[in-house]
Amino acid sequence: MSESLTPGHQIIQNMLTAIKTRDLAGILNTYEESDDLYVFLEGPRWSSRTYTNVSAGWTAWYGADLEIYDHDWAEGPAEITVGNISSLQGIINLHTKSPAQEKILKFRGTWVFRLGADGQWRIMHEHVSAPLENPYGTGDWKKA
Repeated sequence: MSESLTPGHQIIQNMLTAIKTRDLAGILNTYEESDDLYVFLEGPRWSSRTYTNVSAGWTAWYGADLEIYDHDWAEGPAEITVGNISSLQGIINLHTKSPAQEKILKFRGTWVFRLGADGQWRIMHEHVSAPLENPYGTGDWKKA
């Protein structure tokens, strides 16, 4: 028997399912319709602020013929909830296709959710990133 997902994990699962099935409305339903919404995306832009801009970004993403067809968690996810705020974080692999290439994007993901007056949890902040290859030119400072 599978265990039930935490609210945040369920939201991200719903979002990834909507991405795979190309359900734009389903993706956008995972976000809080707010001017407070702040997303640090995988690039090439650094960020999108407000629901209006995030919605426009996802709409353009589909117009660019991009695809995420699978995902798996390399680490986590772990969720922390305090009151009406929750966060989910982990390392995720997204299996992607574009007209230019097919590849796996591995990144750190952090999502912050807020419980709305309608009783639904939605994303209010999303942050995806990857470590810089060698930011200080000295390799990993934490030696084995």
